[in-house]
Amino acid sequence: MHSQLQHSNLGLNQFQDYLSPYINIELKQGLLSTAGSLKINNEADQLSFDGALNINDLLVKDTVQKKTLLKWKNVDINAIGFDKVANSVEIDHIMLEQPYGRIIIAEDKSTNFGELVVSQSATNETQPKEQNTQVPVTVAPSKAQSADQAPMAISINKISINDGSTFFADNSLTP
Repeated sequence: MHSQLQHSNLGLNQFQDYLSPYINIELKQGLLSTAGSLKINNEADQLSFDGALNINDLLVKDTVQKKTLLKWKNVDINAIGFDKVANSVEIDHIMLEQPYGRIIIAEDKSTNFGELVVSQSATNETQPKEQNTQVPVTVAPSKAQSADQAPMAISINKISINDGSTFFADNSLTP
């Protein structure tokens, strides 16, 4: 199957419910636009995409510290190519406008990014007790998850940042 794909201004905040069980962030806003060529062949296990990608007005809040974690006015990827068979991603140019990130290293040398992943025990505590009595099922890793699979090759030709800023604190250092 070969299709032309085009979508403008998909609201990313509608995916919040899918993220909440796994990561402690609130995807407050962001608009995704993309255009390109999508090729899928299930019989040959092929999937590829060649096109462009843009995310406008992203705002991500940290639900642990209740502060802005990441935001930007615009991220534009002029050309991106993904090939599942070749296990590669090729990007020509990433242009970031007004990016902001909040990075904090605690006294114990942990980071605010480490706190973002929801722990398995916290997930189990929020589930009803009846579900905790089920016997866990072990699933064999799929071909894509096997340990012998080579890491994905990622190539980025150019990254441009315009008017960026960050908040950084390292509380593990003593003055």
